[in-house]
Order: sequence, then structure tokens, then C-alpha cells
Amino acid sequence: MKSQNIFRCLHLYPVQPSDYPSLYLKVETKPLENILGDFDIVCSANLTSASVDAYLSGLKIIVMLCPTDLNFSPLSGCPSVSFVGIPVEISEAFQTVPSEKTNKPDRSEFFFLDPKFPRWRRLLSSVSSTCNEHVKW
Repeated sequence: MKSQNIFRCLHLYPVQPSDYPSLYLKVETKPLENILGDFDIVCSANLTSASVDAYLSGLKIIVMLCPTDLNFSPLSGCPSVSFVGIPVEISEAFQTVPSEKTNKPDRSEFFFLDPKFPRWRRLLSSVSSTCNEHVKW
């Protein structure tokens, strides 16, 4: 794990670094692909796909959940992801950061990457034929 006491944040809305003067927070604006290698752990909101990018990079992921809300995270069900909602769980998740990055998961778990796009072609073809039946030229 990197030995820096810096929290780099990608997006803090509605929180601002000035809200927590005792922490050194640096807001990062570079694209994820350029900075994920600099991180050991990613703490993510429930409703963001940015966590998938970090997960596929082999990083430890902690997803913050409100105890009364449903888990809408795209990483729901991934065994190596920690889902936390109360301070004790957050603390435990940060204490179990692996010493090195995990193996990168298979991207096909999340993405259907067939360059021929057969499902899209089928869908667009059916929509096109349905529209043609209802539109009089």
C-alpha cells in the first residue's frame, strides 16, 4: 500500500474539501483511466458505474450504502467488493485492504463485447420494421 496520508477524491458533491479542513483532500479531475493505477482502494457511492472501472482495474472496492436503501450498485454480488453502511463496517473494510491489487476480473462479466452487435442489430431491425408498419408515407 502506498504510504501517503492523502485522500484523492474524484467527486465530492455536495461535499467540498473545505468542509473537512483536518483532512488533506485533493479533488482529482483527470480521467479515471489515467489515475486508477495511483490508488490502492476506491470508496464509491451506490449508484455509480465508475466503481466498475475501478473493479476491472483490480482495485479493492468499498461501496457506501444507506442502510434503508436498495443496493443498486453494478457490483452487487461481486464477492471481493465490500458493501458498507455503518461506521464499524467502513472501518473494517479499510482495515482489510490487500497488500497488492487483486487479479483483474473478466470484463465479459459486465460487458457483451461482440463487435458484430447481433443483439443491437436484431433490436433495431425489429423497431424499424414496426415503425414502418405504422407510418404511412
